[in-house]
Amino acid sequence: MKNIYTIFILALILSSCGTDKKKSVESVISSQDLNAIRAKKEEISNKQIEYTAQIKLLDEQISKLDTTKKVPLITTIKAKEVDFNHYLELQGNVDTKSLITIKPEYNGILSRIYVKEGQHVSKGQILAKINDGGLSQQLAQLEIQADFAKTTFERQARLWEQKIGSEIQYL
Repeated sequence: MKNIYTIFILALILSSCGTDKKKSVESVISSQDLNAIRAKKEEISNKQIEYTAQIKLLDEQISKLDTTKKVPLITTIKAKEVDFNHYLELQGNVDTKSLITIKPEYNGILSRIYVKEGQHVSKGQILAKINDGGLSQQLAQLEIQADFAKTTFERQARLWEQKIGSEIQYL
């Protein structure tokens, strides 16, 4: 039992004498010692500088090794000088010296005028061009469909004459 008490006391003495614990910020502030506070501030500032340098080294190494770089989503374009076409949409009336009614074949945007004011025109002469907004393309498609239907009918008629196929297909 004496040995246990002796070992315990000896361990207590060694542990209390052997520790050189650094003082915390709160304990330094509570001591109200100006020199100790300045020394603690200097110690923390030095650590901060050391940590900043280490972080910089780590960032450099990460940028070298990182293959998936995050680049900002910014794009630029080079400005070019181009003509700006602007349009003016108007409604109006045409006054003539005699009672003549001029009507377009279809509606659209007037894109070009072929005659000038006061110029004599004849029947059938093109006065202006109208942008039909795709109506001419629709007309071309319908003509193609009509040609296809005509060809299909002619084939069915030939088959009907040879007594091949039904009357419903022919009709």
